[in-house]
Amino acid sequence: MTRSKTPEGEIKKPIILYLNTLGAVVMPLHTGMTRLPGGIYRTPASSRGRADIIMLHNSLVIAIEVKTDSRDSKQRPGQIEWEQRWVANGGIYWVVRSLQEVIDNLGELVRSYG
Repeated sequence: MTRSKTPEGEIKKPIILYLNTLGAVVMPLHTGMTRLPGGIYRTPASSRGRADIIMLHNSLVIAIEVKTDSRDSKQRPGQIEWEQRWVANGGIYWVVRSLQEVIDNLGELVRSYG
């Protein structure tokens, strides 16, 4: 298995594996730039700031933004704007710093939604 190139990537891997074990539909999203044959593809401006992971579980669609524990690891303005649009359209949005936060948030959802 290849190693993630970012500290956030090291947090994302166990989250994605865990969500898959629950039977959730999990979509990790690439952000920024991707190298393609013929050049570099830049993420369109309309999708800048989007969450790192989108998941569908028990009829709930949840966007997950992964951050590290570093004091400098916080949402950028574009991410905050995307979160606001997501929530305004009825989505659930989490900023997490560990797998345990995802587990805790899912527990809260179970208690809230029954």
